[in-house]
Amino acid sequence: MTRGVPLAWLNLTHNLKQTGLSVAGIAFAVLLMFMETGFRNAMFDSQLLLINRLDADIFLISRAKSTLMFQQPFARHRLEQARAAPDVQWAEPIYVEHDAALWKNASDGSLHDIRAVAFEPERCVFIDVEICRQATRLTVLDNVLFDRQSKEFFGPRTAGTLTELSTRTVRIVGTFALGTDFTHDGSVIMSADTFFHVFPDRRVAERSPGRVELGAIKLVPGGSPQHAAARLRQLLPPDVEVLTKQEYRDKENAFLDASTPIGYVFNLGTIMGFFVGAIICYQILFTDITNQLPQFATLRAIGYSDRTVALIVLQQAVALSAISFVPGVIASRILYALIASLTGLPLEMSLLRGAWVLCLTTSMCAISGAIAVRKALALAPADLY
Repeated sequence: MTRGVPLAWLNLTHNLKQTGLSVAGIAFAVLLMFMETGFRNAMFDSQLLLINRLDADIFLISRAKSTLMFQQPFARHRLEQARAAPDVQWAEPIYVEHDAALWKNASDGSLHDIRAVAFEPERCVFIDVEICRQATRLTVLDNVLFDRQSKEFFGPRTAGTLTELSTRTVRIVGTFALGTDFTHDGSVIMSADTFFHVFPDRRVAERSPGRVELGAIKLVPGGSPQHAAARLRQLLPPDVEVLTKQEYRDKENAFLDASTPIGYVFNLGTIMGFFVGAIICYQILFTDITNQLPQFATLRAIGYSDRTVALIVLQQAVALSAISFVPGVIASRILYALIASLTGLPLEMSLLRGAWVLCLTTSMCAISGAIAVRKALALAPADLY
């Protein structure tokens, strides 16, 4: 009979109005979990935007540098040593400034913090074809590329715009797409010569002794980043840290997760969404079981085992989670797109992240069903006849 009669489905659909309200309640919990995990992932993903855009297999950073957000240069000579290692195709310096970088809005004259990134344009260190195609324009002093996904308060960003960067006149000669993060509202790319012309204090601090913020190393085709990184660690002194691209991503994520409260807050929000959904689902199932006590008593009376009754309720809970997940996903994707367009944050719903929330939703409803089914299992059929 359990194979021939879909009791769980019939219990779920016998009152479509009530089912619709139940789906809406659980879908809200799904939306809440998606938004919390989405903001958490956006925080981590946004901090990796620059790293992901660099065409490097291995990175060199100062041993004292805990995150890309903090400036801690190392000796440029380390890159020259790295070039001599086997499998290294090129090793290039990257300069970063955000503490002293102030962008002047060409329209209203307001000043805003910005991140300035510089490289030697003779060797494009970026994956983006758009940046590399415009790299030759940066050989002219004080020419810059502007991130068109920066916040609107930076003002005009069309090619030919003249403005100031830290009181030095610069010209926008092109744009590129990078995006914002929780630390930087915008970015500008330039040549190393322009970088030290705009930030003359850095010339004394970094160019004279040869100090760079980040070293990008590209291997020959077919080279193993893990093996090459191991050789570089043996070759280079301990004042620099050698990291593959994935290791650098992991290091940045670990710092954000351990040193900032944002990840903790969003994780807590996801947990709260889980419990809210569990409570909603429990109330739905408990009310449904209470309203159908005579039917469950009949099942017990005609020989249905406790296991079968529990399975019916759990099937109903899982079916409810699957149905509710669909509108939750749709609403989340709409909000993701809206928030991403307003803030520039990389709110993305990958298959893996969607599967994670689906697992949370299924577990949430299954746990609620396991608790609610005790009402039916504690029922004595004789009490109702």
